[in-house]
Parts: sequence; C-alpha cells; structure tokens
Amino acid sequence: MRLIRGVFCASIFALLSFAGQAQQFTRIDTQSVVECPAEKAGEAPPSFKGPSCRTIPAVEIDPQNRHIWIKASIALTPETLEGDDPLGVFVVGKASSRFFLNGVFIGANGTPGATPEEEVPGKMDAVFFADKNLLKVGNNDLILELSGHHSLMTLGYPLHLIAIGPYSDPQQMVLRTYVRSLLPFGILLVGAFYFGIQAFRRDRDLNTVLVPLIAFFAAAQLAAEVSRGLIAYSYPFHDMRLIAVLVCAFACGSCLTLHIADSFIKSHKALIAALSVIVTIVVIWLSPGYDGKTIMAVLMPALVSLAIVIKNGRARGKIALAYAIVLSLFILLTVPNGFLDVYFYYSVAGLLLFLFHQEIRKISEENKLRLEEKARADRLQLVLDESREKTSPSQLKVTQQGKVDLIPTDKISVCKGARDYVELEIEGTGSILHSSSLTELEKELPATFLRVHRSYIVNTFFIRSLERDASGSGVLKLNTGATIPVSRRILPKVRKALS
Repeated sequence: MRLIRGVFCASIFALLSFAGQAQQFTRIDTQSVVECPAEKAGEAPPSFKGPSCRTIPAVEIDPQNRHIWIKASIALTPETLEGDDPLGVFVVGKASSRFFLNGVFIGANGTPGATPEEEVPGKMDAVFFADKNLLKVGNNDLILELSGHHSLMTLGYPLHLIAIGPYSDPQQMVLRTYVRSLLPFGILLVGAFYFGIQAFRRDRDLNTVLVPLIAFFAAAQLAAEVSRGLIAYSYPFHDMRLIAVLVCAFACGSCLTLHIADSFIKSHKALIAALSVIVTIVVIWLSPGYDGKTIMAVLMPALVSLAIVIKNGRARGKIALAYAIVLSLFILLTVPNGFLDVYFYYSVAGLLLFLFHQEIRKISEENKLRLEEKARADRLQLVLDESREKTSPSQLKVTQQGKVDLIPTDKISVCKGARDYVELEIEGTGSILHSSSLTELEKELPATFLRVHRSYIVNTFFIRSLERDASGSGVLKLNTGATIPVSRRILPKVRKALS
C-alpha cells in the first residue's frame, strides 16, 4: 500500500508541476521548402536556384543517409515578437544540423557531413536561441544543413518539427506530453511487481506468470516512450528506443494471447498461440510505417484473444462475457487513438486492471481451497493418530441380498464406492457388496479407517507404503497387493501421518 500511495502522490505532483498552457509554436510553411544536395560539409549555404534543387512539402524532408540543404520560410506575427519571453528555433528529428536564421548562423546540433566518418550525430531534440533582433514581422528565412548517416532504420517522417517558439528545454517540452502517462505507468509497475511475487509464491505455472509479464512489458514499453523526455540523447539512440518500444509491444501482446489461450482453450493451446505469434509477426512485417507496426504488435494479439474467448468461452459464462467486453473496448480504444497517443496506455492499464482483478479472484479461491485442504488434512491427521491408539476390533453389519452379516472390521482392507453400493475387500474372502453409501459407511467404521479419496476408504493396518506418482497424486500400496489412489490435495498430510 505504501508503494501504491507513493506512485499516486508522484503522479499528482508531476501533473501539477507540468500543468499549464501547451507550448505555442509557429511552424515553417509546409508547402514551400526548397531542397538542394550538399556538396561539401561546412560550406556556406547555396543559392537554392541550381538545377539540382527542388521544391518539396515539409513532410518530405529526409536527411536519412543523405547530406542536404533546405530553405524554408516562417511567418511571425507582431504578438510573437512583442512578448517578453525569449524565442528559440526548435529542430526535432533524426539529423545533425547547422542552422541559419535570415542569413545569420545561429548554431549547430552535431556536425553534418557527407559521410558517416565526417558526421557527428546531433541530438534528437534541439533548440537554438533566436535573437529577436534577427527576426521580423512576416516571412523569415530558415536555412538548415542536414545529414543523417547514423540511422539504424529508415523512418517515413524523420523530421518531426521545425518551428519558432518560446525558448525552453526540449526535454521539458517532451515530458509535458508524457507526464499524463505516469498514472498508468504506476499501475503497470505495481501490478507487475505484486503479481510477480504472487506468481513466485503460487504454483508458478504458465498462467500465473503471464499476467505480471504482460504488465512488465507494457510498463517497459511506456518507460521506453517516456525516456525521450528524460534523456537528451543523440538521434541514433532514437532508433534503438523505437526498436525497444516495438519489441516490448510484441512481447506484451504475445503474453496476452498465451494467457487467453491457456485460460480458454483445452487442447492444442500451444499450437494456436504459436500460430497467433507467427501471424502477428507477418502483419508487423507487412504494416507500413513504424507506428503502424507497433500498433499491430498489440492490436493483432488482442483480436486473436477476442476470437479465442468468443469461440471457446461458452462454458465460462459470465467470466467469458466480461473478457469479451474488456477486450472489445481495448480494441476500439486502440484503433482510433494510435500508438503515440499517451491515452493508449490508459487503455492498456484498464485492460491490466481487469486481468489483475481476475488474478485476485483466482488467488482468493486458491487460498480458500488451501484452508479447506488444511482443515481436512488436520482431521485426517487426527483420525490417523486415533487409529494408531485404537487396537480393539469391531464388527460391521453388512446388508447384502436381503440378509445381514457381521464382518470383523479388522478383516476389511478397502471400501470402494460403487454408486448405491460399497464394495468391501475382505481378507481371505474376496469382495462383497454392501447396501450403503461411502459417506454413510465412513461414519460407522472405527478410527482405523481413513478416507484417502472420494471413492476409497482404507484400513490403515493394511497400508504398506505411500508413493507419489507423476501427476502429483499419491498411491497407497497395501500388503494385500492392491494399489489405492490418494487425492493430491491431502497427500502431504497423509505422507506425514504415515511416516
């Protein structure tokens, strides 16, 4: 509880700290960017009138594995220049850059170059101070020398922002975007930690481990996202960050499918889960754009999970219906928002809260069964203790075929339930049928008899050994040669009592 309160307080503090108006930017004219190839690093800007220059929209600016010059214009209003706040030129993207404002060099982010050896990678998010004396009302010329030879992968839109706005730390600007994700991050992290411990304490089968793994990978994905607001990294690291986000999204989605398959499918669950993973990989490969790939890494497993619940959940009733509703809501919220929307992680946290609730219900049921097993085992222990002290023989009235016989109980080795009758194994005689139920007979027999299974009562004087089989249940071997199954739930106490 202290950890949960700490996460909540930290989230509220962060939200208050970063509350305020969104950063106001004046962006470049997106339709009149002139691009020219750069011939040599560090030279003066070209005239932008040569035959190799071309006019492109801003979304097509691409310095990846290239060395280029671009010229753009930005229109400033009197209100922008009359304010007291200092201004900055923001360049956000995968590139090293040198920057000229109205013909004056104002700074460099790394060192652009014609080759990877000549280039020094710049930061992903950079800002240059813009002296207001260099700016004017109306159009201002922005010229950049750009190169991006250290990219690990090619993005469709490597330049995210070129604009003028109030000067501020770019990391603070990015963190304002992600600060609202602290609450779902706390939920995911606490859930991964708590249910991970619970999985270690429980049987540690596949299903108990999968829910904390889903929360862990979702939290890791969000941490990789938020890292951009915490670390001023160079642009090559941006590719590694994006790869980490994609891998975590794929791992989170795969664990979700495995969890649903293990919960709702009785046979061939491993095969179905493996096919789902293969299909997801193919869809990710074919999806255009990095954002599309990451969305599909989560969306495809959610769709497969929903299909599994609908097809196999009829026997689960209301629980299956709840799973179907929650998965459907998650899918509907994921598709329109997109992967980069911070509120996507609220959808993830909502899905995990539902899975956490299901795990808590399972843990509660397991604890209840454990208490019942302990109570039954304690009763059996008492019976065994009493059976060792009691040595006087007794007789049992056995009714069969309309007559009543008196059978010494010390001659009965096993009582086996057979619908409305009980089959009694008599030493030296064989088996006879007794008109009674096993539960009624259990009340009549002396303390030397022990019910080790719902269908068997055994005379402890005939027990030779107790062994455990591969399924986790037990087997009693009697000195008559018979073998009797022992319920897995009471095996530990029976073993202890017979030791």
